[in-house]
Amino acid sequence: MAGRLKTIAAVAVAVAAAIAIGTPAPAAAREASAMHRLATEAYEAGDIDTAVAAFAHCARAGEAACQSALGYLFLVGEGVDADEEHALDLFRLAAKQGDPYGEFSLGTMYRHGVAVERDFERARQLFVRAIAGGYAAAHAELGEMYAAGEGMPADRRLAISHLVEAGSAGIPLAMFRAGQVARGEVDDTERRPEVALELFILAAGMDFPEAMLAAGAMLQSGDGVAVDHVEALKWHLLAAGHHDSDAELRALARGAISLLDGKLSPEGRAEARARAAAWTPDRDGDARR
Repeated sequence: MAGRLKTIAAVAVAVAAAIAIGTPAPAAAREASAMHRLATEAYEAGDIDTAVAAFAHCARAGEAACQSALGYLFLVGEGVDADEEHALDLFRLAAKQGDPYGEFSLGTMYRHGVAVERDFERARQLFVRAIAGGYAAAHAELGEMYAAGEGMPADRRLAISHLVEAGSAGIPLAMFRAGQVARGEVDDTERRPEVALELFILAAGMDFPEAMLAAGAMLQSGDGVAVDHVEALKWHLLAAGHHDSDAELRALARGAISLLDGKLSPEGRAEARARAAAWTPDRDGDARR
């Protein structure tokens, strides 16, 4: 316990110093970069105390990546007591140096009003900068802002575009959300069901069970697309059996399976189950197989 308190005290001193110092000098930057590698290795190995101390050390030296990482730890309270204001200060320092994760995290805090007054325009600017720096998750946040019209007119096309960019970078929830926007769940004035189904199938290919259920539901009901009960049953079977499906999702999928089994011939039921058994995630391409 005493060691833990010493670590937390050291971190608090390091944060204050980091805020005062800001950007590292060249020699210190090399040491800070090495310390960042050590901190990252410790964190990935589960040695959180060493990771916190090392991130604090290089944050004090002005290493932007360490400031961002330490900011995250303070934000979620991992290895240190949660402190949103310290997190905000550290993200500001990192963002000032152009660190994409720092920009993204600071933008998220401005968007949601965490430890700071909500400011959608400031959030938008930071997400744009993070995207320019290659941080794909910022596409998802910006897409949600366009979908909801946060600080700007709602724009379905831009919302879908940004969410698909995030999904294509490996964020299945973003691809699923793009499908929801296209289906009209945010604004039903201009539904694009064919696009929605394609996006749900792509998200399903990324092993996302909610998208499997959504694709199955559209094919089952013919919600703006051709009815295909065999394919619908395949997706519901996959959703019901997915290890990440919660009780509610499994119940919905099983209810659909029961209905579809009653509508399909024995051959149709067998074909659907054969397709489900043969299906594997296809994160790099078309999941319709």
